[in-house]
Amino acid sequence: MLTGRVAKVREWMEVGLPCPVLYRVHGTLATEVEADTPARGASKTCRFEVCGEDGQRIKCVFVEIDRDMAAVRRGERVVVVGRAVAGAIQVVTVEAPEETSERCLARLENFAVRGVRLALAQAKEEGGGPRR
Repeated sequence: MLTGRVAKVREWMEVGLPCPVLYRVHGTLATEVEADTPARGASKTCRFEVCGEDGQRIKCVFVEIDRDMAAVRRGERVVVVGRAVAGAIQVVTVEAPEETSERCLARLENFAVRGVRLALAQAKEEGGGPRR
């Protein structure tokens, strides 16, 4: 799991890491949550964007299969957990940030950067490269 602000997570998503990754994205809800009307028997899909302090955004998709999405409003600080799919985050959870994680965010990003470098180095060593 890689933890970071929107700009860092966008950067990691573009690298195409050679292994499956879950991201914890810290940002601000930039848009209202838009719920798609499900067809009969289908799951409800919620779409929204998370914005960083520098204005960069990540599109997010939350599919309500076995859980409901937390009630969040535009402008609120959120932590979105999910995986990268086609340039967006397929969201597993949306939660309010903990005060301790907000204070330690730079350190958490640094650990994640070290993990990304290690994964890329190992993939290069094994003859593979980044996935696209």
